[in-house]
Amino acid sequence: IEENGWPLLFSALTTMAALFSFLLIPIRPIRWVGVSAASLVGVTYLLVIILLPSLLSFGKDREPENRYAEKEDRLLERILDRLGHRILSRPKIILVLFVLFTVICLLGISKFEVASDYRRTMGLKIPYIARIDAISKTPVGSLYAYDVAIEFVRAGAAKDPENLRKFEQLVDEVKTFELTKKVGSLLDIIKDMNQVLNNEDPAFYRIPERREMIAQLLLLYEQAGGVEAENWVDYEYQRLRLMVEISDYNSKEATRELRLIEQRAKALFPGAKVVLIGSTAQFSVMIDYVTWGQMRSFFIALVVVGLLMIVVFGSVKIGLIAMIPNVSPALAVGGIMGFAGIPLDIMTVTIVPMLLGLAVDDTIHFITHYQLEYARTGSYKTSTRRVFKTVGVALFLTSMVLVLNFSAYLASLAKAYIHMGILVPVGILAALAADYFMTPVLFDYFRPFTKGEQQKK
Repeated sequence: IEENGWPLLFSALTTMAALFSFLLIPIRPIRWVGVSAASLVGVTYLLVIILLPSLLSFGKDREPENRYAEKEDRLLERILDRLGHRILSRPKIILVLFVLFTVICLLGISKFEVASDYRRTMGLKIPYIARIDAISKTPVGSLYAYDVAIEFVRAGAAKDPENLRKFEQLVDEVKTFELTKKVGSLLDIIKDMNQVLNNEDPAFYRIPERREMIAQLLLLYEQAGGVEAENWVDYEYQRLRLMVEISDYNSKEATRELRLIEQRAKALFPGAKVVLIGSTAQFSVMIDYVTWGQMRSFFIALVVVGLLMIVVFGSVKIGLIAMIPNVSPALAVGGIMGFAGIPLDIMTVTIVPMLLGLAVDDTIHFITHYQLEYARTGSYKTSTRRVFKTVGVALFLTSMVLVLNFSAYLASLAKAYIHMGILVPVGILAALAADYFMTPVLFDYFRPFTKGEQQKK
């Protein structure tokens, strides 16, 4: 406990800080995941630090044996020992490769997009999604839709010919949008009734000139048993509704079209209240929440973890070096998402903060033991070999366990879980590689440990 107590404590604190950053994303399920996961980490730490030593204390004490130290090193220990010996002999190659890795990942990050398309997040192998997709490709079906509601200041304004013509102008503009498949509104009923009452003359498929005529057409429609009008206008004729069904989903284009509709509606009806509703509008708002929430949560978690690192190791230089392995998973995951076309959705948004919490644990243990070995030997080269041979083995094994656990998601039919089964192992391996290669090289270059470290021996 004396030797590993502080690393365990700060590993728990940094992991909890990374998970609590989910609270910055204003989506309730993600917030719940952050709070519950952080709480479980805290409970696990208490069990490890209190219950585990108590359980290990059972049994009789005996004299320590040195036979294990005399045994021949295991294969993994020999491999990591050789790796630790060779890393410091090629620092320039490692730095160049890391810079190249960073540039490539940044290019990938610039390509990834935020999306909430069922077909991209879940995949067509899910029967329910496949049926929805099949229906959406028929002339009468659509995958997504949104509504535009316009509320006038006074009752009866929805019968005014001037307002209906402005509404028709808005509908005609919506029909020209790239994603629009078909639209529905009160205008269809008024135009159909006007044409029917004028001997089916196509020239009368238009809005009547007089308000009284519009009122008579709507009254006649209701008396004839028509019920669809109530879907497009309220009883007081103060609110109009336009439904837009879209043929496909593109997050950027959908957001652009929704903003354009809102701007045009407000320009055509200055005194009216314009509201966008429906699944597509909700996705557009959620995309903003996910995007900015993800950025805020990651950078705030990064700052908090960085400050904790500085406190843990008592050095700004060591704390900043320690952040390299914690940034590497975000770079790797973001790069793969961009190049592979994996969208940032409600599932993938949780990956980077989670990886930050996982990566920081390994970093703390690696640097803590490195600091301890330097205090014993006073040599960066010797410390590197000893750390690789001891804690390096433990980091490799724990990382492989996590990689295998998350790789089980690859057997899922849902793309969201398959993406997690790819991205999380990649992030874990990126953090491990940064611990193995970048941390020793940076320690040897910046020489952050002083002679006072040897006094801890």
